[in-house]
Amino acid sequence: MNIVAALCHRFPEAALVARRFLDKSGKRAAETKPRKGHAFDPTKLVHYLHETVGAPRDVSQIKIGQFSHGQSNPTFTVRWADRAVVVRKQPGGKLLKGAHDVGREYQFASHLGKKGVPTPHALALCDDTDILGTRFWVYDYVDGRHFRDPYLERASVDERPLLYKSAARAAATLHGARRRPIAASTASAMARGTSSAMWPGQQRCRRSSRINGLPASQLAVCKTLA
Repeated sequence: MNIVAALCHRFPEAALVARRFLDKSGKRAAETKPRKGHAFDPTKLVHYLHETVGAPRDVSQIKIGQFSHGQSNPTFTVRWADRAVVVRKQPGGKLLKGAHDVGREYQFASHLGKKGVPTPHALALCDDTDILGTRFWVYDYVDGRHFRDPYLERASVDERPLLYKSAARAAATLHGARRRPIAASTASAMARGTSSAMWPGQQRCRRSSRINGLPASQLAVCKTLA
């Protein structure tokens, strides 16, 4: 991690160019069939979604896909007729304390959405690990574009300022939203950057960045690489 921090510090523009290249040359589709190790029997999930969001009972009427991204939490699409929802679950196996907390994601999305912050429209949180093997939450699917390139080369020149202004408004709304009391301790832990909110690799990057005087904008690149 010290090597990554040093490279980010010395070649910040090169790091961004590398991400642009990877974004253009990536051959993975944004959505695929459930990948090996992530596949599951959809029967129980379809029954759950029928009871909670009105999905059909018949599994043959359901199409399940998986996003190629999701920040380590396996994230799936469930489509039927003219509707789609997203199912985001914890990964299997032994997890670090506080890591991959989909319940925390659900709480934040539910609370901040009511405050006008652009968040996924949360539909349900499931603690029954018998369905998918781990906890998961469900939210509405919204069709759109996913920009990983900070230069927004896929957007027109006229559209780019609008996208940045939209992001700035979202950030301002987020900072102006009051915290929900039940999530205050969680939000405080995330603000302090404790182990419940960061991976050990990210903490090492953060410590080394403080030593090397790495700016926060470049620190974000290091977290991506962690």
